[in-house]
Amino acid sequence: MAKRRIRYRPEAIDELAKAEQFYRERDDQAADRWLESAGRTVDDIADHPELWAADNLGIREVLIRPFSYTVIYRLHPDLIEIVAFAHTSRRRRYWKKRLDS
Repeated sequence: MAKRRIRYRPEAIDELAKAEQFYRERDDQAADRWLESAGRTVDDIADHPELWAADNLGIREVLIRPFSYTVIYRLHPDLIEIVAFAHTSRRRRYWKKRLDS
């Protein structure tokens, strides 16, 4: 089966970049590890998008190990939509309003 293409919500791209900046200001190696781990997690999602359970809205979450972030995504027939790179200490489901637009 062909991989679905991946589309990132603009807010998710901003969250990824802000997290990188946060780590980069403290330690370049930590920032590099962050990007590598986030990229590997998205690759895992692309390889096996249905591996993680969906909630009642069709939302799936994957922890970015060893960081305190999750990738929030949902499946569409032809693509995987990355909704957020959410820090686990943020208000739960703050990104839900993104699903309507």
